Amino acid sequence: ATSSSTTTTLSPLECSTYTPTSVGVTPPNTNPGASITVSGTGTAGTTVKITFKKGATIVGNNTTTPVAPGGTFSVGITLPPSVGVGLWDVRANLVGCATFATTLMQVDP
Repeated sequence: ATSSSTTTTLSPLECSTYTPTSVGVTPPNTNPGASITVSGTGTAGTTVKITFKKGATIVGNNTTTPVAPGGTFSVGITLPPSVGVGLWDVRANLVGCATFATTLMQVDP
């Protein structure tokens, strides 16, 4: 058996074209360690990475999800312990790009 992998580098123009256009989180108010669903819209056939940001702290658990043929994505995530109490940005970006769509999530004790 053989295997191969391909690395694709996207230009900034491609990144802005394919960055998810919206992102939401359910529920918007949650607790540390809880399960949430992150969903949104993007370009069909691309892969979206989900991260959380509060101030200078960026937390990610390498969660990625494909954008379906209809242009939507949805993924269930259990919040990692490093996502503590406070107001967090939930960010969705195209894998390999720095631009992102964002929404807010309140984490309560």
